[in-house]
Amino acid sequence: MKYQPKHADRLPMVAPMIVAVLVTLVAVGVLIMTSGSAPAQAAPTPHRPSPVWMTTACEYEDSTDCFWNARVRGNGEGHSYYAVQMKHRVCILFWQRAYAAKHDRCFRD
Repeated sequence: MKYQPKHADRLPMVAPMIVAVLVTLVAVGVLIMTSGSAPAQAAPTPHRPSPVWMTTACEYEDSTDCFWNARVRGNGEGHSYYAVQMKHRVCILFWQRAYAAKHDRCFRD
């Protein structure tokens, strides 16, 4: 007696379904490739200038809306920061994260 796999009787029914799915996938692929329309791409975002306080060096240590680079200004020591005017407050935001976590502050004018 010849060996037959356990579900050999189902194989003739499954094969046509597999072929139908493959043919459908190929047909969809051909339609997409020949349609000539590329997927929509997002419009490029216009260049946004940096806020003034990020690009303007402080003239004095107590200036606002500017940055203080401690290596270049003053005595060359200390911590660099941004000084930002926000309504009735001036906020000091330090560049170094570890130092900033404890020392960033906002003061009333």
